[in-house]
Amino acid sequence: MIGRRLPPPTDPGDEKVLADIHTYGFHAKHVRPEAHPHHAAEKAALGPDPILDIGLSYTVGLPFSHGHPEIALTGALPDDKAHAILWEVVRLIEGGASFAPGDESDQTVLD
Repeated sequence: MIGRRLPPPTDPGDEKVLADIHTYGFHAKHVRPEAHPHHAAEKAALGPDPILDIGLSYTVGLPFSHGHPEIALTGALPDDKAHAILWEVVRLIEGGASFAPGDESDQTVLD
């Protein structure tokens, strides 16, 4: 691992995240508006949100494994497609690419 030391797990969810970071170099999280219907009232009170209304996917662990900031994707992508794109970005980083906040790339488009 390149970055700081990873914390010890505190629950089974942490164990999965930390195991993925150790094994693959990152863990992917997907936030979808339809995934938490029990929060619908709170979300409605906040009003429209250009990111949370369409969903996002992001990495966890890149600073630890690759010394690189986390990567986030926004859009209504299925989890498997978003995960595949995140993997492609990680492969680019492993190949020497670096992405700063706001950077966009056409190198990760998948069929």
